[in-house]
Amino acid sequence: MTEDGKKILEQIKADSAMEAYCLTIRRDATPGLLDSKFGGLAYWDSSLPYPTDPRGVPMQLLAQINFGQFQAEAPLPRRGLLQFFIARDDVFGADFHHPEEQKGFRAVYRPEIDPRITSEQAAALERAAFPPGAEGDEEQAYCSPVCKEAAVLIQKKIAYMGPCDCRFEQTFRRAVQKALGVKMPEKQSHYAFLCKEDRDELWKELSNAGHWLLGYPYFTQDDPRQPDGPFDTLLFQMDSDMEGALDYVLWGDCGVGNFFINRKDLENLDFSRVLYSWDCC
Repeated sequence: MTEDGKKILEQIKADSAMEAYCLTIRRDATPGLLDSKFGGLAYWDSSLPYPTDPRGVPMQLLAQINFGQFQAEAPLPRRGLLQFFIARDDVFGADFHHPEEQKGFRAVYRPEIDPRITSEQAAALERAAFPPGAEGDEEQAYCSPVCKEAAVLIQKKIAYMGPCDCRFEQTFRRAVQKALGVKMPEKQSHYAFLCKEDRDELWKELSNAGHWLLGYPYFTQDDPRQPDGPFDTLLFQMDSDMEGALDYVLWGDCGVGNFFINRKDLENLDFSRVLYSWDCC
């Protein structure tokens, strides 16, 4: 990497560094009902109706985060469960024209959980939500990016904004001016400004592939947001995750799923406005 490239990279890191949480699949563990996990049976009790899609079919658990199992800091909750549900359909509940409408997906926060609830009770509530004749539909069972239920380990890390983020070009331009004292031409992109060597190294260093709470997003296609839009915070990212011949998570052709929220809403524990989208190669 050239000296100028290194200066720009370090400036981007300095300007965009933020605390986030990296999720790693624990291949040696089996999750319980209340654990942080991908897929499997959701914790549920009778205080709320089970989430259903527009057809009335119960949604499936995509992921469950137990904030009491790790040291979460603001703006994340300190306790309770955050659950992500998606419809059992061939687009995993996504509405690419209206990605913020929680019809095919649902983000549910439970500040209190009852440890007395058993897996049998939770499963019974899910079964009871199926309309007559719909329970056990074999075709629906395969419409999930989660191929195998998995426990997850959650660890704090520092994340940096990468080229996938819709705000990256603005961040890059500021970094160039700070690091090099150069004002880029108005329409010049980071791709055109950098040589191939610097570009490849920057993309490698600032990649945000993987599973995250907070941080910055990764896409195989494009960011569905606008730079000045309301969904300024990555709430949760689940990436495709494979090991040899075993697939744990697979979004289409090795894609990634993202959930975004407004930071103020997150601070207020208001999950009624969430943008959900996924893409693949």
